[in-house]
Amino acid sequence: SQAYKDRVKAMRLKVYLPCCILTWGLGCPVCAIGLETAIKEWESALNGLNGVLAKNKEMTGKMLTTLNGNLDFMKREVRLIMHWQSALIEVSEIDWKFEEAEIFGFAEIRPLVVESLNNLKTAAQNYL
Repeated sequence: SQAYKDRVKAMRLKVYLPCCILTWGLGCPVCAIGLETAIKEWESALNGLNGVLAKNKEMTGKMLTTLNGNLDFMKREVRLIMHWQSALIEVSEIDWKFEEAEIFGFAEIRPLVVESLNNLKTAAQNYL
């Protein structure tokens, strides 16, 4: 970035000018080695941070995709729950003991039907 380049330039001026002037140019190589080593360390750290940022961006994108998928799934599930809730309320209000059905042998299988409906109701309540 431009801020990094400006910072490196400023550090070079702050170190090289006093070092080279005070030592009449003899200390310039020593100053250069120290400062350039520090600059290389900064560049390495900066590249590492840029790599971490790129990886985090990729991971965040994957997480966002997963989250959107989960959100869509939850929307569909809520619609189904609302549909089932109204259906269960409607079924629970039906009088299953009507006399006309007794004629057709419903009396023998009524306990099984009631048990199945109770199981369905329990399963739906557990799901909610």
